[in-house]
Amino acid sequence: MVIAGSPLMAAAAKMTIPFYPVPLSMHTSATCPTGLLWLDSVTGFDKPVLKLGLYPFVPGDLVKSVLAAMLFPMLWCVAR
Repeated sequence: MVIAGSPLMAAAAKMTIPFYPVPLSMHTSATCPTGLLWLDSVTGFDKPVLKLGLYPFVPGDLVKSVLAAMLFPMLWCVAR
């Protein structure tokens, strides 16, 4: 799903709307289902997959999105 998420990031980067958490969230939402299905098949279908494979990563994804929203505009101004 990284292959599917990367074009989403590239397409979102061409948007003129400076809302940077959206592309990162799109990438995460494209990769999570495949990872959860893989984890479910590896650990057995009786384990709490969301508790093991999704919930621990949500805080980090939120922090990543907030940092991107703060840093991308600043770095974009420096790069120009």
